[in-house]
Amino acid sequence: MGRKSPRRAGEPGAHSSRPSAPRGAPSPANAPPTPATFATLRTLWPIWAVLVACIWFAFSPVLNNGFVDWDDPAWIVENHAFRGLGWEQVEFAFTSFMGGVYQPLGWLVQSLTYAIFGLDPRGYHRVSLLCHVVNVVLLHLLCVRLIERSMPEAAIRLGAALGWLCALPVACHAVHPLRVEMVAWASCQGYLPSISFSLLATLAYLKAHPPGGAFRRSWMIGSSVLIVLAVLSKGSAVVLPVVFLILDAYPLGRLGRENPFWPTVRALLFEKGPILVFCLVFMAVAFAAKRSGVDPETTAQSVVVARVAQASFGAWFYVVKSVWPFGLSAYYPRPETGDFLTPLFAACFAGSLLALSAAVWLRRKRPWLLAGLAAYLVLAAPYLGLARVGVTLAADRYAHGPTLAWVVLGCAGLCKLGRRGGSRAALFGACASLFAVVCGLMPLCSAQCRVWDGGVHLWRQALEHAPWSSEPHHFLGSALAEEGHLDAAIAEFREALRIRPHDFESTCDLGVALDRKGETDAAVVSLREAVRLRPHHARACLNLGGALVHQGHVDEAIALDREAVRSHPNDPDLRFSLGVALLRQRKIDAAIDELKKAIELRPWYTEAYTILGGAHVLEGRQEAASAVYQKALDLDPDQSVARIGLGLALARQGRSAAAIAELREAVKRDRTNPETHHVLGAVLVAAGQTKEAAAEFQEVLRLRPDHAQSRVFLDQARVLRK
Repeated sequence: MGRKSPRRAGEPGAHSSRPSAPRGAPSPANAPPTPATFATLRTLWPIWAVLVACIWFAFSPVLNNGFVDWDDPAWIVENHAFRGLGWEQVEFAFTSFMGGVYQPLGWLVQSLTYAIFGLDPRGYHRVSLLCHVVNVVLLHLLCVRLIERSMPEAAIRLGAALGWLCALPVACHAVHPLRVEMVAWASCQGYLPSISFSLLATLAYLKAHPPGGAFRRSWMIGSSVLIVLAVLSKGSAVVLPVVFLILDAYPLGRLGRENPFWPTVRALLFEKGPILVFCLVFMAVAFAAKRSGVDPETTAQSVVVARVAQASFGAWFYVVKSVWPFGLSAYYPRPETGDFLTPLFAACFAGSLLALSAAVWLRRKRPWLLAGLAAYLVLAAPYLGLARVGVTLAADRYAHGPTLAWVVLGCAGLCKLGRRGGSRAALFGACASLFAVVCGLMPLCSAQCRVWDGGVHLWRQALEHAPWSSEPHHFLGSALAEEGHLDAAIAEFREALRIRPHDFESTCDLGVALDRKGETDAAVVSLREAVRLRPHHARACLNLGGALVHQGHVDEAIALDREAVRSHPNDPDLRFSLGVALLRQRKIDAAIDELKKAIELRPWYTEAYTILGGAHVLEGRQEAASAVYQKALDLDPDQSVARIGLGLALARQGRSAAAIAELREAVKRDRTNPETHHVLGAVLVAAGQTKEAAAEFQEVLRLRPDHAQSRVFLDQARVLRK
C-alpha cells in the first residue's frame, strides 16, 4: 500500500498512525520494521556498566561530604517528623507544606534513607547517587527506544552499535557538573525519584502505543500511575502529559497528515484526561504550599515584563551552562535593583523568539527540531519564573529535566551520521569529540562535588561569581556564624547591608551574631531595626526577645514575646522563648505552660524538653524532671545538657549509681566539655568515690586551668582521701 506522507521510508517520522484510543493505530502491514532485537537488555548491560563506572569516577568525592548549611539543618538535622517509616511519618509526608513544597513521596524517600542510615550524611549521598545511576540507565534505554521508533532503518543498520552511540550523549549528561547539586544536596533528593518515575512513565507510554500494534491500555494505566508517583515526588513533573502530546506529534506520528487535526487532538486529550485533571489539581495544591510555606516576599509576583525577561534568561541559561560548564554556583541572584530591562535580558528574549520562529518555520523539514525545543521549554516551564516561586534567576538542579530533550536529539544526530553511507569519518570524529568531552567533564564534576562539602566553601564559590549581590554575602555570613567564626560572619552581614540597606534577613542575622559575640547593645539595635522592617515577624521578635533577656530587660522581652505569640500562636519557637523568659522571672507555672505548648506544637523539640526539665527541678519535682530529661535523650542521645540534668536529678533522688552511669555516658559522648567532668566529679564526691572524683577534677583543670570551683573540689577530694 502506498503512503500518503511524502517522507521516505526510514526517515524520522516516516511511519504514521492514527490515535490509538479509542480508534486504532495503523495496521501491521503499514508498520515500520521494529529493530528491538538489536537493542535487547543483554546488549545494553555492558554499556550500562561503563556508564556506571564513569558516574562513580565523577561523583565519588560526594560520598565524603556532610550536610550543608542550606535547608539541610531545618529539613533533616533538626526535623524529627520524617524520621522512621510509621504512620506518623506517612501523615507528615502527605500533609506537610514544609519549605513551601508538597512532595509526599520525596519525604518518604527521606524517611527510608533515615531508617537505613540515620543522620549519617554519607548515607543520603549514597542514596542520591544510586538514584542518579538508575536515572542514567533509564535515560539511555529511553534514548534507544526513541531512536528505534523515529529512525527504524538507522537502528537496523547500526544494530548493536546503536546502544554505544546513544551512550556518548547520555554520558555527557550523566557526568556534567550541572548534575552535582541534585546529587550532593541532601535536601534536594526528591527530584531524583521524580525523574526516575518520569522516565519510566515515558517508557511505559511508548509501550502503550507500539508501532503497527493495537493500543495497550494496561501500559497506559501504568504510565499514568507512574506520572502520579513522579508528581508526588516533585511537583515539576506535572508537565509530563504535555510532553506526551509532543511525543504524539513526533516521533509517534499520531498527528500525521492523514489524520484530521482537531478531532485527533481531542482524542489525544481525552485519552490523557484523568491524568491531566490530576496534574491541574496538584498544581493548585503546589501553589498553595508555596504561598503558605515561604515568606510572601519570595513569591510576590513581579511585573509581566520582569517575568518574561527572567523566563527568556532561564531558557538560554541551561543551554549555555550545558555547553560551557564553568562559573557554576549554588545561587544565581536576581538583579539587586530588580531591573530586567538590560541588554542581557533583551538579547535572551530576542534569541528565544528567533529560535522558536526558526523551529516553527522548519517544522516540516526538521520536525525533530520543533519537537525537541518544545519538549525542552515544557520541561523547563516550572522553573523559568513565569510564576515566581523563589528568589533566584536559575538553579543547577533545574537543568536536569529540560536538558533531557537535548540528550535525545544528540543521540538522534549521532545515529543519523551512522546511517548515511560515506560518513564514517564524520561519525568517528563526532564520537571522538564526545568521548573527549566526557573525559573533560568528569574531573570538573569531581571538583564541583568538593564544593558541596560544606556551607562556607559553597557560599565562597557563589560569592566569587556574584560579588555584587547581597545574598551570597548573607549566606556566607550565616555559614561562618554556624561554624563559630562570628567576626567574619558579622563582616559579611555588614557587607550585605552595604549593598542592600535595610535588608531584613541580613539585619536580623547581624543582630543574632552580635548577640552571640556578647555585643548585646549593638545586637538589640540591629534586632529592633529588623522588627521595625517587619513588625510582628516571628523570627525577628524571637531573636530580639532573646537579646533583651541577655541584656537584662526581661520584662520587655516577655511583653514582646507575648505580642508575637498573639500574632503567631502556633509558632513553637516563640512559645519556647516566652517560656525561657518567664523562667528567668521565676514564674515557673506560666513557663511550664508555654514550654508544654511548644512541645505540643513540635513534639521533637529537645531544647524545650531540656528547659522544661530544669523548670521541674526548680519546682522540686525531681521525678518529673527525670522523665522529661529522658524524653529529650530519647529524641537526641547527644543532648549533653539533658544528660547532665538527668544525672543531677537522679542524684537528688538518692539514685547515685544511675546518676553516675548517666554522667559517665555524657563524658563518653563529649570528653572535651569541662562542665560534664565537673558535675560527674561532684556526684562522685557525694557518693564517696573520692579517687574517681579527683581524676575528673584534674581533667577539668587540664581542659580549663582557670576553673576555680573544680580546684576547690579537687582539694576537698584529696582531704577526704586522706
